[in-house]
Amino acid sequence: MSAFSPYFYQRAFSFSQAHSGCIYFFNPREVLFLCEIEVIRADRGINWSELAQKATRLLKPFFRFKKNEKLYLNLMEDKGIYQPEILFPEPDLRERLSRHPVLLWKAQNRNNFLKKKS
Repeated sequence: MSAFSPYFYQRAFSFSQAHSGCIYFFNPREVLFLCEIEVIRADRGINWSELAQKATRLLKPFFRFKKNEKLYLNLMEDKGIYQPEILFPEPDLRERLSRHPVLLWKAQNRNNFLKKKS
């Protein structure tokens, strides 16, 4: 029985042809496999730097953001400001998302972190 998702193998060979707009979901075993980590031996440990470099190289094509997406992420990360209207111009969806408890919590949590940091 395979440890990978049923359609993993067909996806694994199309990564080099990835383009923006593609969304793939990875599980940790798939990432380790694609990063050429065959067996992690207890006596050798993990070279985290090398693993991070391989994972970054592998996943980078899937994180090409549009200008408005970058603005949204930067506002949330740098200032703790949540502005769903940047991504969602539809009034009904924007209204519902402006009251979404998890997203409001995320913005407040980030804002609190940034205040403590400064």
